[in-house]
Amino acid sequence: MRLEPLFLYPDTLEGRAALLAAVSERASWGEQKAPAMLSVAAAAQVEIKLAPASLETAGPDIHYRPAALDGSRQAALILNLRSTLDWPNWTLPTLAYREAAPGRHLQLGIARARAIPSWR
Repeated sequence: MRLEPLFLYPDTLEGRAALLAAVSERASWGEQKAPAMLSVAAAAQVEIKLAPASLETAGPDIHYRPAALDGSRQAALILNLRSTLDWPNWTLPTLAYREAAPGRHLQLGIARARAIPSWR
């Protein structure tokens, strides 16, 4: 199932853009629904970004970068799309909800709001 063409985005610039848009759409949905499900919301939105091409071969598949404490930088989920074949479309909901919203984004936002030590 992982390599079924039906579930894969083309490994092209257009395919990358479509995959990124799909993850962004899922994360936005998670951000909208989280307050009703969890009685808490993140203070800011998370941006879904592509990893720089220079990190594609050596970087992690995904990386969450929290917002700057002073608010100067938005939180981001950075996807390494060295190949869109690594991300069948059925994996994207789990990716978005676990890593972006609500996921790590909400978890770290709550920790910061409650002044939980960073070494936790």
